[in-house]
Amino acid sequence: MDGNDGFPGLAPQFPPGSEPQPRSRLVATLRRIDGWGPRAWREVSGAWRLRHGVMALDDTESGVGDDEGAVACHLVLDAHGLGDEEPVATCDWVLRSAWAGLLPRAGIDASTYRPTAMIQATNACFMRRPTTGGSTLYLRLVIRLPFAGMCCDGKRFLRFVTRLETFAGSLSRARERPTLAAHRRAVAVQRALRAALPGRGLVAFLADGSRLARRGDGAA
Repeated sequence: MDGNDGFPGLAPQFPPGSEPQPRSRLVATLRRIDGWGPRAWREVSGAWRLRHGVMALDDTESGVGDDEGAVACHLVLDAHGLGDEEPVATCDWVLRSAWAGLLPRAGIDASTYRPTAMIQATNACFMRRPTTGGSTLYLRLVIRLPFAGMCCDGKRFLRFVTRLETFAGSLSRARERPTLAAHRRAVAVQRALRAALPGRGLVAFLADGSRLARRGDGAA
């Protein structure tokens, strides 16, 4: 697997010379600015260490957010328990898991990046592998920072952070995941069928078991 491994995407860049700040500081900041005016949200911009991985908050790239209030929220997992097998299928499974388990319970307006013409800037989930070591998983969300009236709702955002940590923790533990294994097998079968098409033509099987001919003259 090379640096991209078929995953176009721009990894979030932390401010030059800075390291992700500790979780305790994020919690203290959210509690402090709770009830403050909108400009106080600037204090949470940057990278923060979570119980599992790093959360990076920044402005969205052009064309990603639908409104001016959209914020990019990147979850970065240097250590995950998903393995490096079939990374395309793995990332698709992560996205499906986020839509099924994380986003409906986020407690704030949240979505994943949606591909646009600038696919490299808007890929929602991808892996990168350094020269040595395991791959890093990137999940990219678009969120709206919550308000209570005209004031920052730091408590509600802290609840979102906790739910994001729970989701990240579910990806970090090495364990059997039957749905992921099944998804990888399905993608592997699709890839094998696609590879066979140039030499063998297209054969489709209908519900009644009949076979569509590969040529238009009725011959198989």
